Amino acid sequence: MHVLKEMIKVENDFIHMRLPRKCRGKIVSVTIDLGNDVEKKMMLNKIKIDTTQWKFTRDEIYAES
Repeated sequence: MHVLKEMIKVENDFIHMRLPRKCRGKIVSVTIDLGNDVEKKMMLNKIKIDTTQWKFTRDEIYAES
């Protein structure tokens, strides 16, 4: 896996990014992360999960195979 990270200020509806030569002919995956994290802050403390009834045996989780 090859990871490229580039910060780009979006001026219009297009993003232009030069890729390494080894990407030619390959399928690439692009993930867009908005730097200000507004979407994450909007969900802050909105979802609550009650874990007080969860039961587990620690020995089963950490047992060596």
